[in-house]
Amino acid sequence: WAISVLVCGAFYQWHGLQLMAPLAAVGILAMLLTLRGFDRETHGTPDATHRIRDVAAAIRSSRSLGLWLGALTLISIASQGALAFVPLAIVDAGGGPWLLALSASIGAIIEIPIFAQSGRIASVLGLRSAFALGVLCQVVVVGSWVVITSAWGIALTKTITGISFALAYSATVVITSKLVPKAMRAAGQGLQSMTGALGPVIGAALGGIVFEALGSQALFLGAATMMFAGAALGFSALRDPGFASPKRAMAA
Repeated sequence: WAISVLVCGAFYQWHGLQLMAPLAAVGILAMLLTLRGFDRETHGTPDATHRIRDVAAAIRSSRSLGLWLGALTLISIASQGALAFVPLAIVDAGGGPWLLALSASIGAIIEIPIFAQSGRIASVLGLRSAFALGVLCQVVVVGSWVVITSAWGIALTKTITGISFALAYSATVVITSKLVPKAMRAAGQGLQSMTGALGPVIGAALGGIVFEALGSQALFLGAATMMFAGAALGFSALRDPGFASPKRAMAA
């Protein structure tokens, strides 16, 4: 994905938009042909413990789980609200398609080694600290866009979001699975994904209003503040010693 974004961004920068649609069509066709090669799978009836009322009961019975999901929602709304308008900030500062592609792809490339070492990092820091560090990296980056106004400066600092995403996401998946009953781990991941899905919808809507009315600096300052609040809430929700202990971080 990252490589294709870089290549297509450079192609668009130097050859224009005319051939981009045919290139996209070829890519979609190749994807569909690849999907035809997968075996069809059949799934049995979902276990009754995954029903909605059981999920609601799990949230009501666990204060930590409710606070944790609230923290993830705040962070998702703030981060997605900021990231949705980074391309506009880069364009307003004079950047072009290739720089937009660079800002998107390098962060994705940086994610790969961080994801590969996420277990080792959590074993050193503990899950709670790994999560907090990932979110705080994002807070620093988004906050820096309040004072960084050059297109290249915004694009290059955005690459650090790859580090923050890999750290926070890896820890979040494991933390969520530990907060829900073992029989509901799949449902727990569904809840976590739901908080992430709310971010682009609510964050983009609120971010658009703020960006239009007050400008990018106000948007980035508000988003950084909201993410910090979410990180603090999530950190406080994880009171169990297992989340703070490096030795027990990745234990089942």
